[in-house]
Amino acid sequence: MLAAVAVTFSACGGPKVDQLRTVRSYDFATCDSTPTTDPTERAALDAFKAEIEVSNFLRSRNTLTVANHEETLANSGLRQYSGPFYWYLHPGKVQQMDAARGVTWSGMAYLHADKVHFRANGGDWGEWQRVRTRNFGNTNQRSVDRMPRWKCLVSSEIAWASVMLRNGQWEVEPLAISVYETPELERLRPLPTHAQIDGKEAVEPRHIEAGGTVSR
Repeated sequence: MLAAVAVTFSACGGPKVDQLRTVRSYDFATCDSTPTTDPTERAALDAFKAEIEVSNFLRSRNTLTVANHEETLANSGLRQYSGPFYWYLHPGKVQQMDAARGVTWSGMAYLHADKVHFRANGGDWGEWQRVRTRNFGNTNQRSVDRMPRWKCLVSSEIAWASVMLRNGQWEVEPLAISVYETPELERLRPLPTHAQIDGKEAVEPRHIEAGGTVSR
């Protein structure tokens, strides 16, 4: 999906401001990044934020809330993340095949959160805990190039996507959001409502067939 809107920050005295940062070192044993100031890199993060946040999270001050539409009503509920939120950009190299298709910039983008808690339908909110990213697969690797995990990305990312600039338009392909990878991203929709956050409405379950097809 194409997306490009400006990043909106909190006013002084309000919630902690989102941080936009670009990886400056590819030494995976360190966490070397700097605030994103390059216009192209800033636009890449803007596109990532526009696609990921608006389409999947309900934002309220210093929290991002997602709906978890599981197979059963009892297992469905809400997962809420607290900031500060970090939007990391990991610039990559444009491959020759992509360049031939009009791609002039390519990379990965990640959203980090500080803490998370969960509430199943009919239950109470659990205790806030540090975000712990699931171990997807057995290789403990995450990137389009299958490179080892960068230290900054361990245990705190709640969304990531590939981002590219093709023919002057930004394209964002979400790969994982909250606890779901690509085949199950529809479990995040419909987005949560304020009534659900207040405990007045339940999060409905969804059945997803193999390949990501939603049957209800």
